[in-house]
Amino acid sequence: MQISQTFSQRMEQKLVMTRQMIQSIEMLQLPLMDLQQNVNQELVSNPWLELREGDAASDGSEAGASTKAADDKAQGESGEIAAKVKRLESLMKDWNDPSTRFGSGLVRRAGDDDAKLEAMQNTAAPTESLEAHLLEQLHLSKEEPRLKLLAEIVIGSLDENGYLKVPLMDLFYTTEDGIRRELVPGGCTEEEA
Repeated sequence: MQISQTFSQRMEQKLVMTRQMIQSIEMLQLPLMDLQQNVNQELVSNPWLELREGDAASDGSEAGASTKAADDKAQGESGEIAAKVKRLESLMKDWNDPSTRFGSGLVRRAGDDDAKLEAMQNTAAPTESLEAHLLEQLHLSKEEPRLKLLAEIVIGSLDENGYLKVPLMDLFYTTEDGIRRELVPGGCTEEEA
């Protein structure tokens, strides 16, 4: 019977759906009215958000622009405040009216829940590295502190596949100019290693 080991590399590509991507997809699928209602709801619930209307194109004349700008600014501020008050009043009216809330995209239907649940199940769970997993197991063990220190050194030297690519004793000793020096206080025997 012959036993052999082979190494192979494989490249694969996966799509991981994050919560932000799922939310973006949901927003893209909403009808215009529901999208506007969602945006308005976010504007009301988050005081840091502000709606800005598109800037009007300038006519190219700069004569009298400073006085016109000052007049426009004064009118714009009062009109902007009035528009905000009007918008808030309409939002409050819509919010208090159960028929408008039920018909919007904010209330989820059974089919939507299934699609979102399926998308959430397709997302990859946060992965834990091999090193973090082994260190967690080590700290749960009831070994003496010295052995835990040595084990941490070994765990920290493993590659991502769990292989130790250097000789074991080279983790605890170094040789410089023909002199062997300890990297761990008190050294380490092969048995401990």
